[in-house]
Amino acid sequence: MEKRALIVEDTADLAELLEIVLSSASYEVEVTPSGLSALVRFSERAFDLVLLDMQIEDLSGPGAHRAIRDMAPTAVVIAMSAERGGWMDDALSQGATACLPKPFSPEQLVALIDAITAGERRPPARTGDVRALDTSDLARLAALSPDELDALPFGAIRVDRAGRVTAYNAYEVRSAGRSPAAVVGAPLADLAPCLMVQQFLASVDEGFARGRMDRVLRFVFPRHGACCVVAVRLYYDPDFQQMWLFISPERGQPSTSASAQG
Repeated sequence: MEKRALIVEDTADLAELLEIVLSSASYEVEVTPSGLSALVRFSERAFDLVLLDMQIEDLSGPGAHRAIRDMAPTAVVIAMSAERGGWMDDALSQGATACLPKPFSPEQLVALIDAITAGERRPPARTGDVRALDTSDLARLAALSPDELDALPFGAIRVDRAGRVTAYNAYEVRSAGRSPAAVVGAPLADLAPCLMVQQFLASVDEGFARGRMDRVLRFVFPRHGACCVVAVRLYYDPDFQQMWLFISPERGQPSTSASAQG
């Protein structure tokens, strides 16, 4: 069955380009410059993918967030914007699957869609999905011994207030190819591409400042020749006043494109 895509974009040239890209990727495509029209169309038929411009004239701010919440339960929603503020964090918190800052290339868009859909085709592995952890799980994880951390089916990194790594489990050793001796004591910002994203760094700082944090961020970035969708669960441990990063790569997809947050 052919996949269906909805493009919500009021810049005509960009909308036309996106339609060509998605049609070439075997999507049946509908295009609208109106956010309200998009919501009507979505209520009338199912779409597998939605590309949503966050600055549509009749659908911005709270309206765009409402649109994401309405569409996200049944479709992959990729939010797009030329803004340079904190819009990505807002969109992801409202349920967007990924974010794509403008301008971007067709190759970036295709790589992002491929990585997301590859992850969705993968059989569920709840034990390795950090998004499925509840508050009691997080508290127990923060109290594990080094050997117990090494047995986890996902990455675990602990960071102190100075921004230095104090724990680095075996999953991350295998995934990143770095030895614990080379990582423990090093600055967190030296370790991974996603840590260069301002929204990520701001979330870490916010957790230490507030004394609490439980947030999931998703990133898409090139890694060892692959485009990887990664979920990072940020959790502040109030007992030891340190930040935990629990990391579950969802899937890798061959790609030579540049990175985008997701």
